[in-house]
Amino acid sequence: MKTLDKMHRKMVLLEQDNKKLARESEKASKKGKGGFDGMIVGAAKAATGMLSVASAVRVVNAELRNKIELDKRAAGTAMDVSGGQAAVIKNLGDVDDATAKQFLVSMRQLKSKAGFQSETPLLQAASSILSASGGDRKKTYDILSAAAPLFKDKQDDLATFGGAMGDMMKSTGSTDAKQTAALMLAIQGQARFEDLSAFQNVAPAIASAGVNDTSGNKLRATREAAALFAGIGQRAGDKEGAVTKTAVANLASNLARLVPEKDTAFERLAVVQKDAKLQEEVLRSGFKGSIKPIIKELVSGADSQTARGVQGAFAKIQGSEAAYDRKVSQLATVTKELETTNTARSSQAVAENLRLANKAGAEVATIREATYQAMKESGASTFEQTYWKLQRAGDVMIPGEQTAQDAARRGIQALRSRQGGLLGASDPEALLEGSSDADILARDTGAGGRSVTALDVKRARLLERQVEILEEIRDRKPAAPLDPNRHIE
Repeated sequence: MKTLDKMHRKMVLLEQDNKKLARESEKASKKGKGGFDGMIVGAAKAATGMLSVASAVRVVNAELRNKIELDKRAAGTAMDVSGGQAAVIKNLGDVDDATAKQFLVSMRQLKSKAGFQSETPLLQAASSILSASGGDRKKTYDILSAAAPLFKDKQDDLATFGGAMGDMMKSTGSTDAKQTAALMLAIQGQARFEDLSAFQNVAPAIASAGVNDTSGNKLRATREAAALFAGIGQRAGDKEGAVTKTAVANLASNLARLVPEKDTAFERLAVVQKDAKLQEEVLRSGFKGSIKPIIKELVSGADSQTARGVQGAFAKIQGSEAAYDRKVSQLATVTKELETTNTARSSQAVAENLRLANKAGAEVATIREATYQAMKESGASTFEQTYWKLQRAGDVMIPGEQTAQDAARRGIQALRSRQGGLLGASDPEALLEGSSDADILARDTGAGGRSVTALDVKRARLLERQVEILEEIRDRKPAAPLDPNRHIE
């Protein structure tokens, strides 16, 4: 923008020279033939010079419009991301500024690592998981590191899946996010529910089953409970999992009550499947409606359809990190289409980072838009609105601002000018500070001046608040931007 401003100043000087040349040519036109020849030469020079100026003005204006558009996009991205950042900060708990910034930086780094094109879905998911985990930053980061690569194609689902992972880890006592993600993918594949919200029923079912397991093997207990959930739910056609959740919890507690000498749900189920009396006891324990015949089939024998479904699900629900890594790799490159799409997402992430890096441009655009809106709402003319929005007005070239302080100063100038127009005053600031509304309305604005109305005064006073905001921006020390290359401990 410094180069553009230099070009603008040169254009102004050249235009002044051309005007001088035009005046001299006009004088020459009054001196007969010699003067006429001189006028032709002068006019030719003037035309050549003005054509050069006009061409340069068009080039510079095009660059200014491009700069304004880049700034507007930067401001829009900053607005989107700031909403997610605010949600995260609210759920971080009572932490100092450095800790809050460090976590936000980690989310920006994760965006690139996971192949997300935007930071906003990660921040939204982080806010949800932080809320559910009591502000546990490490757990939140670990969950998102494991979940994000699985949801590049459906980024809005990340918060739901990540939250379910947190619930699952709490239920099972696991601290291994990748293993939990692998378990959940396997459960989804076996239970075949259609909506990720069904995971809200999986964790409670696993938790209730885990409470009754006395083996000490939490992973196996989780796999058994998940297999029961998948096998029973699939047989029942329970797409949401609510009925299945209750059935698994009820079954696990009754198996533990009836066969206390065994440690696991599967060991207890195997005993019941060989004992008709125990089977009757299980069925009398609150199973009703469409779920009762499915439980009856399960406990009647190991060869029943439901029992085979449960065993088949158990074999496939492994929680294997190798399976997780394989799935992530497949989602990234198993087809050319996926590979191309992921490359596009990475490029979009770079573009968003560039917009976020344009901090000054985003601030300038925000200030420019705020000034424009204040001018518009105060009844300014279309020309005033356009001019102070810092866009091209007719063939007039208007240089842009380089910093927020530049934009604030220009905005203050615009609003003071508007206040002066409303009040018919050369020093509206002094008038507003030293006079009541009645005094301003009674004031003589001079010969030919229009009368000042109560609405004019009210608008001028309301604009004062926007001036104060811009003065704060003009005088403040710029905040340090987030550095996505900063190392996170």
